[in-house]
Amino acid sequence: MIGWSDVSKVVAATVPLYFALFLGYGSVRWWRIFTREQCDAVNRLVAFFALPFFTFELHIELPSAFEGSVLIMSKSGTGMAMFSMGLFMAQQEKVLACGPSFAALGLVLKFALGPAAMAIGSIAVGLRGDVLRLAIIQAALPQSITSFIFAKEYGLHADVLSTAVIFGMLVSLPLLVGFYIVLEFIR
Repeated sequence: MIGWSDVSKVVAATVPLYFALFLGYGSVRWWRIFTREQCDAVNRLVAFFALPFFTFELHIELPSAFEGSVLIMSKSGTGMAMFSMGLFMAQQEKVLACGPSFAALGLVLKFALGPAAMAIGSIAVGLRGDVLRLAIIQAALPQSITSFIFAKEYGLHADVLSTAVIFGMLVSLPLLVGFYIVLEFIR
């Protein structure tokens, strides 16, 4: 069963990411530290350097001098991605780039219809028990930060994905705990 200590660990891991998002947003919108060109350079750094090299765990034996450096860099990759998203959001006219109705529709599709479709498909192919519950919960996981970074780099509706990532992460914790509790009763 999920306890309050588990929820507090998730919140403790998420708060620094939103702090990085806030710093990115504030550094463009309020403090005017970065220009549009500099923001594009930060996004390219994150897309081509930080995420590919620093967010994965390497299972290679490294000299002890490099081990700590790689660990520090691996923890910074996700924070840099959220900072980049904050820079992008600050350049937009509205935080909800697609509007509140489309944002709400996207959240309903992601967190209600997605798991329902997964449940129907999984039951149709014969999944039962823990595997069925895992498939449904996995369908309700929020959009990844990486999808925003690559959408921004390749010009593929980054405004919509930034909304999906930011609000999806906020909404997902209580919803996933709720899914977990409800799915405990399904055998």
